[in-house]
Amino acid sequence: MKSKHLAKADYLRELAQFAKELYELGDFSSDDPERAKLSAKIEGYAAAGTTIEVVTSAEVQSVIDKAHLAKFGEEREVRRARILGERADKSADIETEDEVDWDVYDSPAKDRKK
Repeated sequence: MKSKHLAKADYLRELAQFAKELYELGDFSSDDPERAKLSAKIEGYAAAGTTIEVVTSAEVQSVIDKAHLAKFGEEREVRRARILGERADKSADIETEDEVDWDVYDSPAKDRKK
């Protein structure tokens, strides 16, 4: 039987490999079904590791954060906020282009007819 230290090291190494594979398939905005499957697998793997007390949640998060930083060059929260902000800006631009100028209807209809 492995020592707790070796078991933890093996567990974290495997988790790091899973996280690397996950981010090779894209980030949170990816629609790839393989990424969704791998993400679910990692969630289960992480839950198992914390349940049997091989690792803590903080250690799991640290491994995932390091894999993300290595792949994308920025922290997860920063990247998520940036991408969601860009999407919101793009959405606002589209809505602005399609908006009707309702100010035209502020004057009475008989005045607008002229």
